[in-house]
Amino acid sequence: MHESFWNQLLATSGVEWLGTLAGITGVWLTIRERAAAWPILIVCYGCYVFIALDAKLYAMMLSQGIFIAISAYGWYEWVAGKSEDGDRLKIAHTPRPKLVLAIIVMIAGTAGFGSLLSSYTDSAHAYLDGFATVCAFVAQWMLARKYIETWICWVLSDIIFISIFIGQGYWMSVFLFFVFICLALRGWRLWKRTITQSSSAT
Repeated sequence: MHESFWNQLLATSGVEWLGTLAGITGVWLTIRERAAAWPILIVCYGCYVFIALDAKLYAMMLSQGIFIAISAYGWYEWVAGKSEDGDRLKIAHTPRPKLVLAIIVMIAGTAGFGSLLSSYTDSAHAYLDGFATVCAFVAQWMLARKYIETWICWVLSDIIFISIFIGQGYWMSVFLFFVFICLALRGWRLWKRTITQSSSAT
C-alpha cells in the first residue's frame, strides 16, 4: 500500500504539482482577504482543466473553465465591489433569499448535470461529479461576494472530489483537496470571528 502510494506520488505530473501549489496559495490568500488570490487561483483552475479531462470528470472540467471567468469577476469584486448596503465589500452571511436560491440551484443543478453526464458521456461518477461541481459553483460565487457560507460549500465539494480522486489514484489531488478542507475550516473560523467583531463594534 505504502509502496503503491509512493510510486503514484512520484508519477504525479508537473501540471498536478503546479495546480496543488497554486491552489493552496490561492485559498490561503482568500482567507486573508488578499485580492492577489484570484490570479493565482486562475492558474490552479487552468491546471485542473487538464486533470479533469484525463480523469473523465467532464462536469469538473467544465467547472474549472467557468471558475476562471468567475475568478475574474471575484478579482474585480474584491477590488471595487460593494456590499448589499452599498459600502465596501466585506465578510458577511449570505442574505436569506440568496441562500435559498443557492440551495435550489444545487439541487436542480445536480439533477441536470448528473442526468446529462450519465446519458451522454462516459463520466466515471456522473451524479457525484455533478453535485460536487454545482456545489463548487455556488461556493465560488459566494467567495466572490465574501459570503461566509462559501467555506461550507467548499468542504462538501472537496469531500466528494477526494473520494473520487482516491479511487482513480490522483494522490496529489487527494492531498490538495484535504488541505483545501483544512483551509476551509480555518477560513470559516476566521471569517466568523470577523463577523462577530464587526457586529460587536456596531
